[in-house]
Amino acid sequence: MRVLLVTILSMLLFSCMTTRKKDGDKVSPFKGKVLCIHPDSTPLIDTIDFGRISMGEMVEQTIRIKNSSIEKPLVLLSHDTNCGCTTLDYDKKPIVPSSYKDVTFTFNSKFADGGRQLKLVKIYSSFMKKPFKFYVMAQVD
Repeated sequence: MRVLLVTILSMLLFSCMTTRKKDGDKVSPFKGKVLCIHPDSTPLIDTIDFGRISMGEMVEQTIRIKNSSIEKPLVLLSHDTNCGCTTLDYDKKPIVPSSYKDVTFTFNSKFADGGRQLKLVKIYSSFMKKPFKFYVMAQVD
């Protein structure tokens, strides 16, 4: 039983690490973060780090959310940000089991004060009562 559980967990982990995107006949690996979400997952906390940027610059970063369930679709219901400088863009359609959805975080330093920025983004989903939390970081010069 223990071997079976380890095998299943290893397969889930490996499938999340090898997510690929098809462009016609080309297959290109996704270079951003891939977060595997399962109905039994605990709400995660992660960081999107934009590094050092200039005042007035707009930057974006995309993560991929994979539905690791074998039965239930995952729906990203809504999101909250604690400032107007951070926005999210994603398709509202459900993520079918074993599929993924890209979520793009955009940080506009025009609407931020200079210096070190730490903004909170919460994403609410159909799998959990509590939201996923992402801290968006940037050093604005």
